[in-house]
Amino acid sequence: MLKLIAPQYPTKALAPLMLEDYRKVMVERRGEEEQFSSEHIVECMKKVIAVDLKQTVHVDKDLQIRAYYAGHVLGAAMFYAKVGDTAMVYTGDYNMTPDRHLGAAQIDRLQLDLLISESTYATTIRDSKYGREREFLKAVWNINTIISQIFLYFY
Repeated sequence: MLKLIAPQYPTKALAPLMLEDYRKVMVERRGEEEQFSSEHIVECMKKVIAVDLKQTVHVDKDLQIRAYYAGHVLGAAMFYAKVGDTAMVYTGDYNMTPDRHLGAAQIDRLQLDLLISESTYATTIRDSKYGREREFLKAVWNINTIISQIFLYFY
């Protein structure tokens, strides 16, 4: 029986919402052909097994899987898989630098045969964290100033 391994319980809770939102955008807004229905999502989620970080799941005698914290977004995980004597890690985006809301990625020192990594912004040079935070605070301050002016106008 095919099962989906989902990292952590928040991810399992959010997955059906995200899949349904994707389905609506693609079918109802863009008019594309439906690839899966709401019923498919419900049936799929019945097969999902939530996995805690650093929990090892023995799928069968030859396959084991373990999730590691990716430090990217809430619920993001890297997956270590070992099939027989071959070991690999698959990860989407990960972050090795902690920030104000997430810690750095955490993974054991592993002997791997293969690393598969995806990246959203691999070729993008981003502003410093300090610069991004400063811009964010400036935007919040500007919105707060506008709201205060509107409130005073109506008062």
